[in-house]
Amino acid sequence: MKVVVAFSIAALIVPHIGHADVRELTSAQLRTAIADGRAIASYRLIEGVERYTGGTVVDVRVFDVGGDVTYRILVRNDQSGLDAILVEGNSGQVIMPSTNVAQQVSAFARERTRALSQSELLSTSSKDNGNIGGLDQGHNGTGGTKGRH
Repeated sequence: MKVVVAFSIAALIVPHIGHADVRELTSAQLRTAIADGRAIASYRLIEGVERYTGGTVVDVRVFDVGGDVTYRILVRNDQSGLDAILVEGNSGQVIMPSTNVAQQVSAFARERTRALSQSELLSTSSKDNGNIGGLDQGHNGTGGTKGRH
């Protein structure tokens, strides 16, 4: 009985380790984080990741996870194609994929990419105004109007 009570009290005292707020940082927010010493400069991180993996960095996204900066880096290499690597922004340490932070960032990045892709499809189709090939009426696509060459 004492063990159950102690466990219940400990559960109330120990902060809940769950999902932290995740948001993608803008370039300006990343620059501020670097200036404040909360994140390693992107170019240094890219150089380190390319040395570590032997691949080429093709994309870098930066996230705030509960106040900590996390880089999500997409690397192309000859052996496995594309790999996503997560790195702690302030230390440069690789975050293991099985961790809570890695799973949260990966899920957020996938969902955000899906949402952005859908909004781009919608904006592209609305820009076409229903015209075949996205050409405005009266234009031949070369900047001139029909009939004038």
